[in-house]
Amino acid sequence: MKNQIIRFIDCHVPTETCNFRCSYCYITQRRLFDKKLNKISRTPQEVRAALSQKRWGGILFINFCAGGETLLGDDLLPIIKELLKEGHFVQIVTNGSMTDRFKEIVTWDKVLLEHLFIKFSYHFIELKRLNLVDVFFDNVVRVRNAGVSISLEITPGDDMIPYIEEMKKISLEKVGALPHVTVARNENTAGFEVLTSLSDEDYRKVWGQFKSPMFDLKLSLLSEKRTEFCYAGEWTFFLQLGSGDLKQCYRGKVIDNIYKDVTEPIHFKPIEHKCPESYCYNGHVWMTLGVIPEKEVITYADIRDRECSDGSHWLSVPVKEAFSSKLRDQHCIYRDVKEFPRIVLFGDSIFEGYRGTIRENLDGKAYVLYTNGNARFSTYLLRYVAEWANDMRVGSDADIVHFNVGLWDIARINGDDCLVSLDDYGKNLRRIIKQIHYVFPNAKTVFSTTTPVNEKETRYSLLRLNVDVEKYNELAVSIMQELNVEVIDLNTFAKTNTCDDYIDMVHYNENGYKKMGDYISGQLLNMIGDDNE
Repeated sequence: MKNQIIRFIDCHVPTETCNFRCSYCYITQRRLFDKKLNKISRTPQEVRAALSQKRWGGILFINFCAGGETLLGDDLLPIIKELLKEGHFVQIVTNGSMTDRFKEIVTWDKVLLEHLFIKFSYHFIELKRLNLVDVFFDNVVRVRNAGVSISLEITPGDDMIPYIEEMKKISLEKVGALPHVTVARNENTAGFEVLTSLSDEDYRKVWGQFKSPMFDLKLSLLSEKRTEFCYAGEWTFFLQLGSGDLKQCYRGKVIDNIYKDVTEPIHFKPIEHKCPESYCYNGHVWMTLGVIPEKEVITYADIRDRECSDGSHWLSVPVKEAFSSKLRDQHCIYRDVKEFPRIVLFGDSIFEGYRGTIRENLDGKAYVLYTNGNARFSTYLLRYVAEWANDMRVGSDADIVHFNVGLWDIARINGDDCLVSLDDYGKNLRRIIKQIHYVFPNAKTVFSTTTPVNEKETRYSLLRLNVDVEKYNELAVSIMQELNVEVIDLNTFAKTNTCDDYIDMVHYNENGYKKMGDYISGQLLNMIGDDNE
């Protein structure tokens, strides 16, 4: 799927003030609306680097929401624009009153707007009090006409009940469908009870007339204590945009800081069975994205989209496709009881190209796990193999560990010798094997030889030569044979099958990587035995 998201980040914008005074909002309940705007201390480029696709392993879905009105500050939109350029899907939560911001958004490239979703909070009483109802819907229509996906959402309060018919009528007239409905919590109570004086039955009856899947889902999740294995902290996160602190979820532990070193991979740590809450806080997002795979619920698209009276939809095709996906489709499941062999992959940028094909080919036959980190050269892999294994939560239960490394070792920069000498390369391989045997004591180790270089694209400032590839592969194969490590001759395969698939000196197009992935998959299947055939 082209628009498959790999992880979700709920990003808290450091704004704790608002131009509205909604009775059901904690800003009002705790009288925080007089706080000053906090500037975001990071540049858009810094945020983009910290949240790059390369670092996180693919396309992210990032939600921006402040304590108050998200778009009050003027420093957020440049960040959002950079993240859209990175290829991510972005959601903005807003009260719809900041007209200048929406006028700026619609000037962006249409390609960027196809990945943008704006959730307009339909605060009807405040809109009427401030005479902003027309402004609100003008902004909704403005961005929708520009190609932005939208959704309207009511946070229900008892004081809104007299206005229900008016809210429905205007929404149908302006955007062709009824708004969705969430569930308001009383933030001043420890258990976060529903904020209403109505009985459960009356509450469901009053707000159920909007026929919102979101409302039904949120009510169903309120009373459920989660005891299943939860992947929050590995697939989904809560991020403090200002400080960079990355938590597993709202109530989870801080597991990393995204700004600390953007060249390093993120250290994932799932909640597992240790959810500290009485129910999943804002589970309408986490559950619909599949953070607990065995909990079958509707998709995020189902609780955001509406079909309008004219047959159109609130969500664009790319956004609906992304929001309809489940994170399970991009990840492996940890099992208490191992049902299939576990295969762990490490490698350089060539591995990054073929790893997805291996996982797809072996689905239902083996669990394929791999790090988001690029092994680069052998010294780097030696440094991180144990740490990456810990991040993936795999060790003695692994059956096969496959790795490749070498293209950076042979690199000659500005006429210098190879980055890692042949002798040191051999020593590093021996130490890598030793580390693999220590961390994965029950696994078969497999090495793939370094792929050939397209010397037509090589250059003096970064020179790679096939004569070096051959020397380093020859040494590697001899070491692997000595240490009883299986060898997949990816070099010979690439020479005869991918010569027309280069896109630069060492990398390949999608077709080339698929060929490699298919080839390695077949070799790995032969090693584990295809019991499912």
